[in-house]
Parts: sequence; C-alpha cells; structure tokens
Amino acid sequence: MVAFLEEAVLTGGMLGEGITSENCSVLDLGTGNGHFLMRLREGEGDGEEGWGGRLLGVDYSEKSVEFARRIAD
Repeated sequence: MVAFLEEAVLTGGMLGEGITSENCSVLDLGTGNGHFLMRLREGEGDGEEGWGGRLLGVDYSEKSVEFARRIAD
C-alpha cells in the first residue's frame, strides 16, 4: 500500500499538483495497531525517507488505539 501511494498517488498526480509526501495528510480509518501509518512515517527502507505530512489513525477499539500508542513509543 505504501508503494502504491508513492507511485500512483503522488507520482501519478492523483491528488493534484504540488502534493508530496511532505505535505500530504493521511486519515487511516480503522487503523488497528497503527502499522500502516508507522510504515508511512518511517519509509520503506533502502534509504527512503518517510512521510512528513500529518498522519492520523482512528479506530473504534480503545484497546487497539492504546496498543498503537505503545508500539509508537
């Protein structure tokens, strides 16, 4: 999914001109343990930088959100 966002959405211009991983906001509904957002923030590896824009995860499960916060710390 991260590779798709990098290639199709950002490089492909689906979000409009001037949108980059540094200024793009992402809302992850049903974020679970927050793994997707953490991958975005950290980057895919191989020297790639992570996303610098605003990343927000939302989940109905308090335990999932609590777990995601512990993982992030």
